[in-house]
Amino acid sequence: MKKLGLVLFVISFFSIAPTLAAQNAANNEPPKNGSPQNKDTQPSANSKPEQGERHEFVIANFKTESGVTLPQARVVYGTYGKLNAARDNAVLVPSHYMADFHGYEWLIGPDKALDPSKLFIVATELFGNGHSSSPSNTPEPFHGPRFPVTTIRDNVEAVHRLLTEELKITHLRAVVGFSMGAQQAFQWAVSYPTFADRIVATCGTATTSKLPWSPHGPQKGAPPGRPSDCNPLTVLV
Repeated sequence: MKKLGLVLFVISFFSIAPTLAAQNAANNEPPKNGSPQNKDTQPSANSKPEQGERHEFVIANFKTESGVTLPQARVVYGTYGKLNAARDNAVLVPSHYMADFHGYEWLIGPDKALDPSKLFIVATELFGNGHSSSPSNTPEPFHGPRFPVTTIRDNVEAVHRLLTEELKITHLRAVVGFSMGAQQAFQWAVSYPTFADRIVATCGTATTSKLPWSPHGPQKGAPPGRPSDCNPLTVLV
């Protein structure tokens, strides 16, 4: 089921890529005098994979949904491409479980689903995952097991502040996510329903399943009769 989800994830990305490209084309001036586009924009066979630029956004006195206030909440994120003058070519890619912001780089590049020559891509890392605030990197009194419970909504709230306060972005072309990234995409649609033109959520759930269930299908020993929690593809436009 996980493999199916990944296949559909690729299909879904490429299904929205023409739409995103068309929006960019509408905002760009056509070549003057019928001249061809700059060859520098064409992909090269020897081009290196997109790596992204690492950044860190720090929120002072961030109150979590559990009621605990972190003196400093850190959101690590990567960016690809350039934000245009209108600041309206941004796409948010929230990380999935056990991934850092590099997790979607196989989809980022010239002629791929997310083209950084046209889009400004922001890839964020979850609390408790990657390099954002986690039990392992937060000082006392919230180090280790004393780190507060954080929710998908906490992550969305923190990233909303990152986008609006640090990057001055007030609208997104899309929120795209897989697994726990899809959960964040769903929450964006609830918390900020007009902030993005669309969401693309692959193999994600509206709520986190309790063991022995997994978002990627039923696990050994699970009660019979319950369908898989995996929703292979949801595109809201």
